[in-house]
Amino acid sequence: MTDVHPCAHPECTEPGEYPAPRDPRNIYDRQFYCLKHIKEFNSRWNGLNGFSSQEIFSMQHGGATWNRPTWKMGLGTKSFVGATAAFGATEDPYGFFEELHHKPAEAKPETSNLPPDVRDACAELGVTPPLNSAKVRKVYHKLAKEHHPDRNKDPESADKIKRINDAYRVLKQYLKDEAAQA
Repeated sequence: MTDVHPCAHPECTEPGEYPAPRDPRNIYDRQFYCLKHIKEFNSRWNGLNGFSSQEIFSMQHGGATWNRPTWKMGLGTKSFVGATAAFGATEDPYGFFEELHHKPAEAKPETSNLPPDVRDACAELGVTPPLNSAKVRKVYHKLAKEHHPDRNKDPESADKIKRINDAYRVLKQYLKDEAAQA
């Protein structure tokens, strides 16, 4: 059970649910405010209040990381290795790491083994196995943008966007069902 603090504002009797630092030099020493008074506190809070220009300068050059290590970003760096170590457990919605981490196709069906509606949906969107949510979503967004009736004045675009939406819905459900069975 969490402790209930009274609001730190002197004239307030509401419970203090929102923590705020008492002093910019010790941000871990907290006081608590109600919603009304935390908004007031935040509007006037200056985290650099009381610091000399030399102290601010030293925070900008080395002290701002609180002496925690930092690493360069990019391929082959320590941050890249750490970020990609958990690749299988995280989503890659924009497909940034697809080329770097090809999953073996043993868990994904071949085209001939797909249900007919899924095969038709793949053909409509122009995707091939192995299927994943990021790949299907990326193709769907591209096609939906290209064939949307508001952008495309072709009289057939309304029918095309319906087929694209139906195909995307089928593939999304198929991937969801496959994930639930895994």
